[in-house]
Amino acid sequence: MKSYSRYWPWLFFILIFLGGYGIAYFQRQSQQQDFTQRENYKVPINCRFNSDPCDIKLNGKILSIIVQGKVTPLERFSIQLRGKAAQHVVVNMSMVDMDMGVNRFVFKQKEAGFFEASVVLPVCTARRKDWLAEFYVDLVGGEKINIVYPFNTQ
Repeated sequence: MKSYSRYWPWLFFILIFLGGYGIAYFQRQSQQQDFTQRENYKVPINCRFNSDPCDIKLNGKILSIIVQGKVTPLERFSIQLRGKAAQHVVVNMSMVDMDMGVNRFVFKQKEAGFFEASVVLPVCTARRKDWLAEFYVDLVGGEKINIVYPFNTQ
């Protein structure tokens, strides 16, 4: 009769590895937010990304998006969102039909109704400058919205 005791350490190692991988997978899945089931808004046509505040009106509530600093790839700039209706804010920077990697920034709440994120954009190797800032905003009362803000870098 053969002894299989020499295989137990390997079997134990494989089980521990698979268990750790499974735990990491499920934690990652639970941390990802679903941004698809939201009401979509576009910024008014007269809004410019790097100038005056842009006001978005939502059923009697107003959210203001303010960009501070020069919007240039590889240079840090700040985005602020102000509005008493906001509870949690995330922005995703992307390009249409161009994979620019993951450029998602979570806003920090500075005070009630005032959120800020520090952002750095990557360089597009095709030298494109047209970006989309997609704001995912959780409002007081549980409503979740998306705000799409197209802009160009300098």
